[in-house]
Parts: sequence; structure tokens; C-alpha cells
Amino acid sequence: MTVLGVGIATLDLVFGADHYPAEDEEMRAQSLRISRGGNATNTLVMLSQLGHTCRWAGVLAEAPESAIITSELEQYRVDYRHTVRHAGRPPTSSITLTGHSRTIVHYRDLAELTAAEFATVPLTGVDWVHFEGRAIGELRQMIARVRAERPDCTISLEAEKWRDELETVLPLPDVLIAGKALAAHLKLAEPDAMLDWLRSHSPTARIALAWGERGALGDAHGQRFHAPAVGIDQLVDTLGAGDAFNAGLIDALARRLPFAEALGHANAIAAKKCARFGFALS
Repeated sequence: MTVLGVGIATLDLVFGADHYPAEDEEMRAQSLRISRGGNATNTLVMLSQLGHTCRWAGVLAEAPESAIITSELEQYRVDYRHTVRHAGRPPTSSITLTGHSRTIVHYRDLAELTAAEFATVPLTGVDWVHFEGRAIGELRQMIARVRAERPDCTISLEAEKWRDELETVLPLPDVLIAGKALAAHLKLAEPDAMLDWLRSHSPTARIALAWGERGALGDAHGQRFHAPAVGIDQLVDTLGAGDAFNAGLIDALARRLPFAEALGHANAIAAKKCARFGFALS
């Protein structure tokens, strides 16, 4: 399958530490990794390793640091030829990992991809388009373009965080993916309540809800499923676990697995990622 991912790529400074710094504390990190990040590109890197042909549509900064991003995309055979380039610096995240959790400080001054720029990205040969839920007004137009030009394509949407007018795009995808961060914003503490809310805003999509240690829940045409979390011997790196879940779900649905099995496969890919640093699956 050929997957087009639409979203951001970031420059990640990942510090390994034995605890989070207290206010005004100076501490020494145990490790440092400088790498590419960003939800859409993380998902594409993993989908490429699962055997799919992957393309990325987004914005790259015209800065030397962008070479870190592009070199890793090349390493994992993700085609970025149709990205847009703007002056500025890559969106940058300073991430502190302490084993079981992570804290992220993010800086961004680079413009989001616009619908006019997305209109120049070819859709020929694409089987699946995966969108991050960002820049909602532009996103609506991008999805409308895919529907008009390629009605045969499957469209998935990751609604990771609350954005103004997010509810206006929730009815549009074929597959809707959400998680605990969005539920926390909505003050919905239980996954069933979150599924109810998503279904009320997305009447026809297959819905997947990642819920950490409680596994994943799904709703396909009114039928609900639960896939338990997959245990691992040692939790190493949770950064990007949600992006790995997305890749596993898209991979399984592309292979036409039943939805319940697809949720389990997504959990397994997320667990495999959490058991190692970075996004290499082998």
C-alpha cells in the first residue's frame, strides 16, 4: 500500500535522566539523542518498516538542522520530495525521559502546511492518506480535495489534542484515532464515555481509542471492541508510542484484518516500540 502522511516533522533533543529536574535545579542527563520526530513522520517511518510505500507532505525549514530530519526519512525510505520549504528553524522539542514517562517542551515558529500548498502534492498512486488533526480550517479543505480527486482512498485522522473547531473535521475520515490527551481536555475519565463522545461527532468512521495500560478500544459501525495492552519485559521509551499505535492500526486495516484484530496488532506495534529507543522495529 502507498500511504501519504500529512503533518509535521520535528527536531527532537531527547535527554535520558533518572528524575525530572526540580525548579532551579541543575542536573546532568545520562544520555542525549538528537533525532527526527513528529507524529506523521513517526507513523510513516514505522509503516515503511512494515512494508508500505510512504510519502510525507509537510513543511521543512530552510535550515542546516533539517538535514537530521531528511537523513532519517531517507534511511527509512520515506519520500519527502513534495514537502514545502520555508525560512525558519525546524519545530524543536526538548524531551526528558525517565523510563516510565516523558516531559516535552516544544517550540515552533514554522508555518503550518496550507491547503493551497497541499493542492500541489500529487495523489496519483496513493491508497491511504493519514492526517494529523492540525490547522483545522486548512485540514477541512485538504480532506475535501482527497474526497473529490481520489474517492477511492481511505482517509484516517489522528485527533491527538483539542484544537479549535476540531469537531468540524471529526465526521470526515474513514478511520478516526484518538487517545487520553483529548479525553483529558474533554474531562472524560473513562474510555467508554470518550468513545460515546467520538461516535456522536463521527457517525460513520471506524474509531480507535488508545488508552495506555488499559489497552485499546474501538467502535466499528456501532459494534465495540477491546484489545488488552501487550506486556513487555522492560519499558524503555514511550516517546512516539501513539504514533506506533497509529502505524500498527493502519497496517492491519490495509491488510484487511478484522477491526478487533487490528486493535490488537496496533497494541503490539506500540509495545514493540516502547521496548526500545527510537523507531527501528528490528
